Amino acid sequence: PSLMERLGHVEQFLGSSTGKTMQDREVINSALNEIHAKMYAWEADHEAAMKTHLQKLRALEDSMHHQISSEVAGMQQGVADKFEALRGRLGATFDRQDSSLAALEASHNDTLGLFGDHAAHHGTLANRVNFLES
Repeated sequence: PSLMERLGHVEQFLGSSTGKTMQDREVINSALNEIHAKMYAWEADHEAAMKTHLQKLRALEDSMHHQISSEVAGMQQGVADKFEALRGRLGATFDRQDSSLAALEASHNDTLGLFGDHAAHHGTLANRVNFLES
């Protein structure tokens, strides 16, 4: 074969090889484009779902925070009410005991005063014995 025939063979081989490579490349590009389109669609769906879930979580958090705050406020008010009721009951009891103690102290002081006056009118046992012996 001549040089020109050989070059023709090479050109024919390269041409058919290049054509097949171009066809394969187009098939691969088409498949990649399809995969990319599916990924972008999934990503958009996923992003929308995440936004929805995040909104639901925030709403749930706000609801729970409000509910817990209400319950805590109710408990605090209940404790404060019970404390005030206990203070009222104990205060009244303490006031009654204070007045009873004051009355008892006054009575005791009166008794001491009477006994002191009575003791002044009587001599001691030693004075009496001395009086009787003399």
